[in-house]
Amino acid sequence: MTNSIVHALGPGEACIFNLRSGAPYEISALGLSYKGVYGHVAWGFEVDNSGNYIYGSDDGPSGGDGTPKKWNQSNGTRSDMMNWFKNQNYDYYNCENVPNSAVGAAANMIATVKTQPYYVFLAINADNCLTDTINILTAYNAPGLPIITEPSSFIPNYYFDYLPSNGNPIGGQWSLNPIKCC
Repeated sequence: MTNSIVHALGPGEACIFNLRSGAPYEISALGLSYKGVYGHVAWGFEVDNSGNYIYGSDDGPSGGDGTPKKWNQSNGTRSDMMNWFKNQNYDYYNCENVPNSAVGAAANMIATVKTQPYYVFLAINADNCLTDTINILTAYNAPGLPIITEPSSFIPNYYFDYLPSNGNPIGGQWSLNPIKCC
């Protein structure tokens, strides 16, 4: 039998980070052109109320849709996490306390999602920065994550902005005012 660390449920903190300028796009049709950005989100969570965090991001495909993800992950103190995202030019973050965090389940979800191929959002089989963030923090037991119910919900900036909404009746303590990073 091998030794392994088992993380029990206990208090912790879940965070979502937002890069407003992430995933730029341009649509051209009928001689008109429109440019915009979808945005980008990333995740972090506290390990067993210890002040240490695991954090990271799915930074898009290594090629086109269906190719391996560019996965970026680290661990350290809360200050280390904030500096890590600041150095990558993230704009905002929002964190909430999680009374019954499940670090082991979140770590298992990380192992799963980081090896899955990348698929752009608005696709039936979407697997990207937003879906990875939702899956990891859901496994961690972060309450109050909005449920994606319409196509615009798949847009990372929209999702991040919706976190503290009064229309989010499923609990959670996401701040009404996301904090300028970091």
